[in-house]
Amino acid sequence: MNWRELLLEIELHLREVLPNCPFCRTEANYKISGRFTKTVECRKCHAKWILTKKNQALILVKNPEIVVLDKMFEEKYVKPLLRKTFEINFWRRFGEFVSKSIDAAKKGLRVCPNCHKEIPLTAFACKYCGEKIVDIKDYIVGKMCPFAVVSVGGGETTIAGGFGGGEYTYTWKHMICIQEYCALWDFENDKCGLLTKR
Repeated sequence: MNWRELLLEIELHLREVLPNCPFCRTEANYKISGRFTKTVECRKCHAKWILTKKNQALILVKNPEIVVLDKMFEEKYVKPLLRKTFEINFWRRFGEFVSKSIDAAKKGLRVCPNCHKEIPLTAFACKYCGEKIVDIKDYIVGKMCPFAVVSVGGGETTIAGGFGGGEYTYTWKHMICIQEYCALWDFENDKCGLLTKR
């Protein structure tokens, strides 16, 4: 078997075991090169691996040129994979995780990195498997707390649309208060900055 035949055989093998690029999720279209050290590159997103362990493992040596979801996703899940050896099965599972994450993001949810089930964006841990999710300060900085109830003139009522007239102070409370990481946090007074007067 000559060198070109060997590269073709590797390409066919990868198409079978890794039918979609783990990052851009397009159908396998890999460029295989190298006489001694074999490199694998996705022709669409240009993620690049070194093929090792008798063509059964890949080492990521270049990040994809597209951001899969956002910078947070890239920092948390893509960059830690650089220059580490993972079996091809790992890359296939990672690709499935990326697909599910993209689908979940369209619904305003996220995916647990352990069991791959959809969970709320604000979850501290997965309710299905108990996996601890990224620290809230790393994930939700600059976002707002999910509001639950509002205090009206000393009483409490569930939020259910608009408010009537009158001289009232409405103080919002939260299901999860992320305090100084919230976009509405009042740093000067060290309290929630959402205080509306009617």
